[in-house]
Amino acid sequence: MLINAKIVHGGGAHVLDCTIRDISVGGARITIQQRDMVPRKFYLLDMVNRTAYEAELVSERSGGFATRFLTTLPLAQVTAPELRYLKRIWLDSAR
Repeated sequence: MLINAKIVHGGGAHVLDCTIRDISVGGARITIQQRDMVPRKFYLLDMVNRTAYEAELVSERSGGFATRFLTTLPLAQVTAPELRYLKRIWLDSAR
């Protein structure tokens, strides 16, 4: 199952569209359309399940990137002011 997602970093200043190809409790395999640089740490915003994962890049392969999840944040539970941009990005994309 493919899931629309976004890679978010720089406090929300940088947003890349991506696709989650495989996901588990501990991480995900993702692909991106653009050949932009993916930072070592970022938030992976699962647009379908309304979840943000603080993620770390583990490896890059020709088929995409492997990530490890450091934290899982259901967007409904994000209350920290410094992370509100995650909700804003999701809302803007859902329109």
